[in-house]
Amino acid sequence: VSSASSASFKAITTKTGGLSVTATTINLAGAVKTDELTDSGSATFLGAVVLGANVSIDSDNTGSDGSVSFSSTVNADNAATQNRTLTINVGSGNVTFGGAVGGTQALADLDVTATTTNVNANVTVDDQGGNTLAWSGAVVLGASVTFDFNGATDNSINFSGTINADNSTTANRTLVVDADTGTATFGGSIGAGTNGALADFDVTAATINLNGATIQVDDQPLVAASEIRFTGAVVLGAN
Repeated sequence: VSSASSASFKAITTKTGGLSVTATTINLAGAVKTDELTDSGSATFLGAVVLGANVSIDSDNTGSDGSVSFSSTVNADNAATQNRTLTINVGSGNVTFGGAVGGTQALADLDVTATTTNVNANVTVDDQGGNTLAWSGAVVLGASVTFDFNGATDNSINFSGTINADNSTTANRTLVVDADTGTATFGGSIGAGTNGALADFDVTAATINLNGATIQVDDQPLVAASEIRFTGAVVLGAN
């Protein structure tokens, strides 16, 4: 689907192949399914995505799974009056966020199930509060990223897998997680992958659960601002 200005969808289901939408603004107001066949297709959104309802995107199937890619931003239509959620399940596929999520209109919840989720800009999910974001799979930072869950009522985050920089030999990636009175849980090692070390890692939460074996933040070792800072109670779930 290609449009010069905007494209709006109540819901999308593909029977064969995947989905590609190109428009300046892509309005989603229902479920997106590319998993009707044994082998799912991928979904690519080339343009700014606006959520006009709680949206789920599903490409997880019994055969091969598709991937989901956002080239630009993802926002709610109106965070002041609506609590928009986004759930993405690609099974063994990958998810890529090319632009900021919730940067101008915050989301209320964002759950992702994927083998790898590539995050290339900030993520703001501080609308509504009281929700726990569930991210299943590895996270790769393609930029210095801030996850902001600090709102009038705070949200929490659960990263089940590892978190790494995309390439610490060519870029210095930093990670900031601000859950304020919420909980931040890290299920896997951080910065321990090949060329995956972070340059800085700061977490603010009422409780910070560390369940991975290793935290490696030694990129940019001669920069004074590079450090690990935990603001909140730390609970060790592993050695």
